Amino acid sequence: MPKPSWLIPLVAVTGLCSFAASASTSQAAGDASLLPSLTAAKYRAVGKLQAASSCTATLVAGSVAPPSTAAALLLTAGHCVSDGFDANEVRVDQAAREGWRFTPAYFRDNQVEHRDVAVDRVLYATMKGVDVAVLRLKATYGELAAMGVRPLTLLTRAQSEGLPVELVHVPVNDVADDERFLRLSRCMAGGRIPIFEGNRPWYWPTASMTRCAGVAGGSSGAPVLLSGTAGVLGVMGTQVDPSLMGCGLNRPCEATDGPAFSREGANYFHPLTVIANALRSDGGWDGSQLDKGDGVAIERSVRWISASQVSEGERRVPARWGIRIADGSRWIRYKTGPASTLDCDAAEGYGPAMDAAAQPLDGLAVPSSEGVYAMCVLGRRDAGSAWQRAEHATRILRQIDDTAPAVGPMIVQYGETGDSWLVYGKNRSYETTRLEIKYGPRDATDCGAAEGYFAPKSFWETLPVAERPWRFCARGWDDAGNASPVTERLFE
Repeated sequence: MPKPSWLIPLVAVTGLCSFAASASTSQAAGDASLLPSLTAAKYRAVGKLQAASSCTATLVAGSVAPPSTAAALLLTAGHCVSDGFDANEVRVDQAAREGWRFTPAYFRDNQVEHRDVAVDRVLYATMKGVDVAVLRLKATYGELAAMGVRPLTLLTRAQSEGLPVELVHVPVNDVADDERFLRLSRCMAGGRIPIFEGNRPWYWPTASMTRCAGVAGGSSGAPVLLSGTAGVLGVMGTQVDPSLMGCGLNRPCEATDGPAFSREGANYFHPLTVIANALRSDGGWDGSQLDKGDGVAIERSVRWISASQVSEGERRVPARWGIRIADGSRWIRYKTGPASTLDCDAAEGYGPAMDAAAQPLDGLAVPSSEGVYAMCVLGRRDAGSAWQRAEHATRILRQIDDTAPAVGPMIVQYGETGDSWLVYGKNRSYETTRLEIKYGPRDATDCGAAEGYFAPKSFWETLPVAERPWRFCARGWDDAGNASPVTERLFE
């Protein structure tokens, strides 16, 4: 009998999920127990997604019993479709790449039953405000029901803090090949906390914090279920990588009233309010009311992080937002405030219409106090068009940082040739982004003196053993120009 067209051959997995872009294991995967196939039927809706990277995904629908002939829909994280999303980018109804596939009921003890289902289209995917995607499969709900796989439905609770939850996921990073199957982590949902990540950066003001065990690369896109139910509260997005320091890729930071910080051991999921209403009760999809990412386009003319005072020619002047309108919008309205509290979705607080051609946001001063600030911008193309809706506002962050990095660079001995040491400096925190080194005879080299430092021109420096003792110095700067502590090491 020929195979159904929605089945595709099993092929080797080569990529790992980037966990906004990737997450390393914060707790052993063994702390999240492997699920047996003879377990609650709801877990069969969850499986492994191989798309732009290896992720977890869930069969979902707008009702518990959608028509058997309707094309099946899949819920996952936006960055599973691509880790190249800009902060305000949205992708709507795009063809899936060749070879993208979903394997439901991905238990370790039923491998002979695993069947890959081809992904047809990316109906919706974004990392703007929320990290979420909905895909359409080349299979119907009826065809998947014949495999014993039935969809879950979404929950849209306004608050999830303190609720017991179940994370059903397929972690792969730092997990043995023969254990990369569905696992269950039982944990508690924390409160909603605005977070940001990366050097773009992405900004997620409604993320919920958890401490689910075993989260790793591959867990991205996993459903967070309300414990004891088949209702999906959210989709797993990112976690704090314990092997790194500072705020950056794989190290989301919480925007608070004080300095932003990474919460060690935390992982974060995204609520589903944005897409819940697009899942129709008849099994279909209606994304007409969703943010299409076609609002006013903006770009930066300055770095997103700076000190409160910056150099402009020979003067020191207050830092500016440096935001330019990058499309044909005729008017804009905006509001700003701390990223920890500003609500772009609320219509209140936006100022009067301004001439976009005058670029009024470029020279706008940023508050002088240290912190992370958000700007929400609405655009209007012309007199015959409507204003961009507040809940679809274009969003961007700006950070003021006058604090020096807490740690200096590392000095690493890469190896030796027998007659020389091979040595290099390396930043060990996202706080420092620029590095300079110097080295020389131990007693004639002062690491504390500014003279003699230079940016490395090769991967390592060669220090002849015969000319020892050597003193090697390294210092770094953050994006705001604050200097790190100096690090030094002797080679004798």
